[in-house]
Amino acid sequence: MTRLAACWLTGWTHQRRRKPRSFPRLTHLRPSLRSGRTFSAKTFSAKTLEKAEWTFNDLLNPYIGSQSIRTISAPDLLAVLPRLEARGKHETAHRTKQRASQVFRYVIATGRAERDPAADLRRALAPIVVKNHAAITDPMKVGELLRAIDSYSGQPATQAAFKLAPLVFVRPGELRAARWEEFALDGKEPEWRIPGERMKMGDLHVVPLALQAAAILKELREVTGPDGCVFPALTDSNRPMSENVLTAALRRLGTPGTKSRGTDSERLPARSLTNKAGILT
Repeated sequence: MTRLAACWLTGWTHQRRRKPRSFPRLTHLRPSLRSGRTFSAKTFSAKTLEKAEWTFNDLLNPYIGSQSIRTISAPDLLAVLPRLEARGKHETAHRTKQRASQVFRYVIATGRAERDPAADLRRALAPIVVKNHAAITDPMKVGELLRAIDSYSGQPATQAAFKLAPLVFVRPGELRAARWEEFALDGKEPEWRIPGERMKMGDLHVVPLALQAAAILKELREVTGPDGCVFPALTDSNRPMSENVLTAALRRLGTPGTKSRGTDSERLPARSLTNKAGILT
């Protein structure tokens, strides 16, 4: 079943037709997963692969890993998933069922199984309760947030990240992991080219930089540049700062909406306000 798990993750179809004997074990898959032998255009980030490995190897294999894929039933899966729910991991339970179902659907399509037992558990798990926090959409409150950010005094990298965030409209993780080699700051049209492996959709993302953004980065380059992490951790310059650094600093500002949303507080108003102004459709 190992190769079938690889097919689920990358769409790779293998030449050797061996019958699946057990549920996927992904320990030795990375060389194959990163090869260019793809059956479809779908690719996955390293973080997604790590989560998939954890799902199969840690959550499913200890309980059903020794069974033939053809003999795994809905009760077998149901014996596994409530263990996660009992620990309060409702979203993880649903995601585990989803990934198991994707494997079963593949082996059905290739004639190696006849049923997807995960489909029989559609209403067997407790629903996920999502609690949404309201974004800051009032222009007056957004202005209050931006003024608080502008007056923030702290570590140079943290201060620069705060000021840059509302100028580039990227996700906090994409900003924190920025590297100097991604920036072209000295030309007439400065830009930031974020490689696809760091983007949620896997595509290269080009961010034109306003003169204010370029000025912030040029000043910071004297401190953390000229290569490596733009916003390095204080304890290890080879690693980007953690999300907790920005979240804690933003909450200390005490502005409305920042205590519940954290670093997303700067990005979420962008779409709402630009749509309202007719800038984006």
